[in-house]
Amino acid sequence: MKVCLTCKIEKDSSHFYRDRTRADGLVAHCKPCRVEKSRRYYLENAEAERAKSAKYRAENLESYTSRDTARTAAHNAAERCPAWSDKDVIREVYAEAFALKCISGISYHVDHILPIRGELVSGLHVYSNLQILTPYENKSKNNKYTP
Repeated sequence: MKVCLTCKIEKDSSHFYRDRTRADGLVAHCKPCRVEKSRRYYLENAEAERAKSAKYRAENLESYTSRDTARTAAHNAAERCPAWSDKDVIREVYAEAFALKCISGISYHVDHILPIRGELVSGLHVYSNLQILTPYENKSKNNKYTP
């Protein structure tokens, strides 16, 4: 049992978040009090927090873009990415597409040469099956393979 510093109510330890740095291993405020404090802080500082997030995202756009792209690719290609594929090399292809966008101002897509979900043929999510195309080229290909 522990007393919350905010509401002064004695509660079971399951009502407190863990904190390894404290002697008892628990934070000083119960979960509902921490949630309310965080909610109040966000409401009072919402505009500043949004600006701070936007600034951070703008300064770290490449990591966000590659992370979002990698997350989408991972979701779409999870079953088609063999254990032996070099994921660092695959990430480099996405980073190269982003760099081309930054240099030219034109958006680029990383496309699978053999579609992952093709009707007649199905490719793998590996480096040798990736190519960088403009959105127009990628969309005109329309998830088809023509040798």
